[in-house]
Amino acid sequence: MNNKLKAILIIAVFALICIGSYSIFEPAIHLSYERINLTQSCTAEVPVTDKSSDYVDNLGIEYYSDYEHNLNITSFNTENNITFSQGNLKMERIKLNALGHQKVNESGVILYRNDDLDNYGIFVDDKRSHNQILITSTNSDILIRVYKSLQASVLVNSTDDLNYNNSGSHYSRSTTGMSLPLLTF
Repeated sequence: MNNKLKAILIIAVFALICIGSYSIFEPAIHLSYERINLTQSCTAEVPVTDKSSDYVDNLGIEYYSDYEHNLNITSFNTENNITFSQGNLKMERIKLNALGHQKVNESGVILYRNDDLDNYGIFVDDKRSHNQILITSTNSDILIRVYKSLQASVLVNSTDDLNYNNSGSHYSRSTTGMSLPLLTF
């Protein structure tokens, strides 16, 4: 074989290896997502899968696990006055065990890296909608996509705090007791 043919063959093999590696290591790009309820007032987009489960414990803490994409979401709405204290303490323990101490900036989002569990995590405590959301995943791209898709709604009991501006959207006064989608985390 002449040198020109060898060079072309080497370049072709290298290109195939690069394309194969990209397909294996960038699975989040090729995923379809669906919106699920995390609490009565919070939703998120998660990868479509038939290998998932969800569960609500006796304190009202909701657990979602996606075994195919190694995604776990634990959520609690603190408006439940009956289980608030115990639920809040349990969420704090879960958060401390799941989140690592190493902060990592991925795509402009601060994540916590847990080397013991080999995953990334993020915790959201939204005082306005009373939601606490803990998201962990071994894939930081999936984690960030789920985090950026979080949406919460607020049950309005008075019209006094409806002049709320979120991401350039202005919400005006509405009738008492209406649930308004106000927040995108």
